[in-house]
Amino acid sequence: MIGRVWTLFAIEWMKLSRQAFPLVCTLAIALAALTTALFTAPECQNGFDSLARCLQVSVPLAAIFLVALGALQFSSEATLGVLRLLLPKPFHRGEWVAAKALCLCVAACLLLAVIAAVGAAAVQLLHGFEDIRDPSFPEVVHRSRAVMLRDTATGVGL
Repeated sequence: MIGRVWTLFAIEWMKLSRQAFPLVCTLAIALAALTTALFTAPECQNGFDSLARCLQVSVPLAAIFLVALGALQFSSEATLGVLRLLLPKPFHRGEWVAAKALCLCVAACLLLAVIAAVGAAAVQLLHGFEDIRDPSFPEVVHRSRAVMLRDTATGVGL
């Protein structure tokens, strides 16, 4: 079963990678993250604040894109006639759906990695990531840079 799902996943990923829609949407979402970093940079006190705003703007756009991509994965099969060719084949429909779901999950993880990388690179160039300090008491470190980077990576991973 795992081998058949893996084979179906490879086919689905190949079909997805050859479409223009995912690439265009990924570039648009990365551009939204970059633009957010550029426009929020002056008012942010720290790079982590700017990165949080980048993620706050870009992740909902990515969710909308992934819903559209999930819908297109099934509707394109019906409109192109591939569904008629696939249904008589000797594999379980659950395996086919699992392969499509796995393909969508991998696409979501890669899209989130692109958003985080573009946002972090832009914020690093504009602000840099520093310790979190209170402006009233600049000698007091509330959260160190290392702890904030770890927490940011954990948050993005979740």
